[in-house]
Amino acid sequence: MNLRQHTILARRLIKAVGGPKIAEHVGRVNKTQLYMAQDFDKPYCLPADVIVALEAEAGTRLYSDAMRRAAPAPEGCSDLLGEAIGLGASASSLAQDIHVALEDGILTPNERERIMIQLQPLAETIAAIRVEVSGPSKPNSPAIDDAKIVKIGEGTS
Repeated sequence: MNLRQHTILARRLIKAVGGPKIAEHVGRVNKTQLYMAQDFDKPYCLPADVIVALEAEAGTRLYSDAMRRAAPAPEGCSDLLGEAIGLGASASSLAQDIHVALEDGILTPNERERIMIQLQPLAETIAAIRVEVSGPSKPNSPAIDDAKIVKIGEGTS
């Protein structure tokens, strides 16, 4: 990932928490560093532990999921499987947050915004899975092998 991508993710994550004034009380960085992380002209990235703390506060893994997607898959691992696992975890987190938001029977504008922020990376992951599934099979792919696709109830003989 390049610095611009980190800056965009920092902006989204800090906004998800409620802004720099709230975010400075979550992680170990000060408000100045949070503003620097959002400035395209400053070569500053949030430390990993701060990203984890902010994501926990915001109830989303938008930054770490984006970094995971940007990293090449380890040799022998399927990108598709990793995307599907990440999608399941993110969707589960979103469902929990929606449940908590609806406990009082009212969905506030702030709760709506947090849900919308969490939906974006889910949509991106779904799009990535759709591209992977609809594309041609890769040689020796453990994820998709057209010759081994079997309908439920049928044998492989």
